[in-house]
Amino acid sequence: MAKKIYFIDSDEKHAGALKTYIERQQYDVTCASTFDAARLLLDKNLPDIILVDPFISDEMISCLESVKRENPSVQIIILTQKDKLDAAMDIFGSKVIHYIAMPINSKTLDLALIAASKNISRNRKIDRYSERISELHGTQDLLNQLFEKVPCYISVQDRNFRITAANRKFRQHFGNQVGGHCFDIYKHRDSKCHDCPVAETFQDGESHSTE
Repeated sequence: MAKKIYFIDSDEKHAGALKTYIERQQYDVTCASTFDAARLLLDKNLPDIILVDPFISDEMISCLESVKRENPSVQIIILTQKDKLDAAMDIFGSKVIHYIAMPINSKTLDLALIAASKNISRNRKIDRYSERISELHGTQDLLNQLFEKVPCYISVQDRNFRITAANRKFRQHFGNQVGGHCFDIYKHRDSKCHDCPVAETFQDGESHSTE
C-alpha cells in the first residue's frame, strides 16, 4: 500500500509540481494550501507523512505539535525558506524527521522521504510485535487460570523428578511441595517409580501416563 502524504504549502504551483514528482515514487499525495484546508484533512484522517511549511499560518505550528504529541508515529518533514530553518528547528527540535530549505533539492527530499518510510516500517513492525506479545500474554493468562482451577492434581516435574510447579488442588492436599521429589510425595517412595512416565517423557519426548 502506498504511503499517504499530506503536502501543506501556500504556494499551490510549487506544491503541484512537487506532488507530481513525489507521486512518481509511489506515494499517495494530497495537497492543502491553507491552514483551514490542512486542518480539515488532519481532522478527517491522519497520513503517514506530513510535508509542511509550518509558517503558512500562526495556527500551523501548534497544530503540528498537537498531531505529533497525540500521534508520534506520524512522520513530519519541515520545508521552509532558508532564513526560517533555525526558527523551525528551535520550535520542533528532534520531533520531526527532517528539515529542508526551499527551494527544495530533489536529492534532499528523496533522502528525507526514505528516512520517513524506514521509520514508518519500523514502527509498524513494532506495533505488530506488541500486538503479538499482548496476544501471547492473554493466552498465557488463560493457561495459568486453567492450570490453577482444574479440579484435579497437576504438578510439573524436571529431569531430576523434582516438582517445579503445582496447581491449587495439589497444594490444598499435599501442601507446598515445590522442590520435593514426585515419587516421595505421590507414592511415598525413596526412588523413582518403575516405568516412570516422567523419565520416559524426558527420554523420548512423547507423552506417557500411568495409573
